Amino acid sequence: MQAFLLISFLAAALCVWMLSFGYLGYLLWSAMRKAPVEPKHPGGELPPVAVIVPVLNEDGNILDHLSDLAAQDYPKELLSVWVVDGGSQDDTCRQVEEAASRFSSIHLLRADGANGKSDQINFALANIGEEFLVFNDADARLAPDCIRRLILGLRQDSRLAVLGARVEPSTDLPEEKLHWWLLNLVWWLEGRVWGAAKITGVCFACRRNLVLPLSSGTKGDDLHIAVKAYARGYRVGILRSARAWEVRAPRSRREMLEFRLKRGAAYLHELRQYRIGLMANRPGGASLRANLLQIRGIPLAALVAVAAGLGLLARGAWVVPALAGVIFLACAAALVLAYKRDQSREDGLAALLLTLIRMMVIDGYSMLLISCGKQNRHPGRK
Repeated sequence: MQAFLLISFLAAALCVWMLSFGYLGYLLWSAMRKAPVEPKHPGGELPPVAVIVPVLNEDGNILDHLSDLAAQDYPKELLSVWVVDGGSQDDTCRQVEEAASRFSSIHLLRADGANGKSDQINFALANIGEEFLVFNDADARLAPDCIRRLILGLRQDSRLAVLGARVEPSTDLPEEKLHWWLLNLVWWLEGRVWGAAKITGVCFACRRNLVLPLSSGTKGDDLHIAVKAYARGYRVGILRSARAWEVRAPRSRREMLEFRLKRGAAYLHELRQYRIGLMANRPGGASLRANLLQIRGIPLAALVAVAAGLGLLARGAWVVPALAGVIFLACAAALVLAYKRDQSREDGLAALLLTLIRMMVIDGYSMLLISCGKQNRHPGRK
């Protein structure tokens, strides 16, 4: 019995480590092996850009967001803003019309019969002709140079179909801050290694003819666009110098769990739409397979490791679980020290380790529910 517990513990612990710290280590090692990217300055003038903002009952956010877009340093004559309403019942449309009366670059489109953001986006595409598009959520706040940096980044590489901004949450919840820091790091590395970064609807830019229009009924437009780009052999990246903030970020651990469930379910939906087995020789295939293994494997392997470890401890065999715990804590400490230095945080190491553990529990629990098909028990927030 003890031998069975030992083998189960070692196999499960190795699986958890490989899919988490091992995966991150591989990305770091692969990124360091690549030649540095030399900055390029594409010739010619900046192209016209259309900013698409799908909205539904956003009267508490839309005016601040439009003011944010008006403050962008992109040439005003080349930037148009298209707010696409999906049937709001509040003052969203009135507020947009008032803003449009003051700024000729702002336009309101009413897609009252739209079935979600994908239909709103397709409705907007039928009314605009720009090749370079920027997508924003109404609760996004952008650095003044965000759009210009994204468009210049896209123009540097003709194989780059989508380029996302570095997103940070506007919240005091430490687990959410650490979660987004880690996401930004992993997504950037996946883009650097495989050209397969993930993006979020908070802010990203794309080349219209490479990835649009969207399929009707798409659950996650940002995920759909990224996976569609991989499937077509194009690259997706993250530009760390283009910064954006998400205002409607989770304020509690329960909200954080609900959001993880909603986004994770949408991601799995997109993986089913584009069978990753058919993408073996295309950018993004390896990344998608690794992500699928993480969602399905980490929570189950962690449960097996905990159960087998407790069984070993009950039988007095503490050496292997203790050694595995030391290795895990050492990797976690290295991660939080990198976070501490990058974010110039003054938190102590112990506090940051506890934050990391709580974040991993929330993420692991959400992945377990998603892999078991139980995500609908926790409806996501908008």
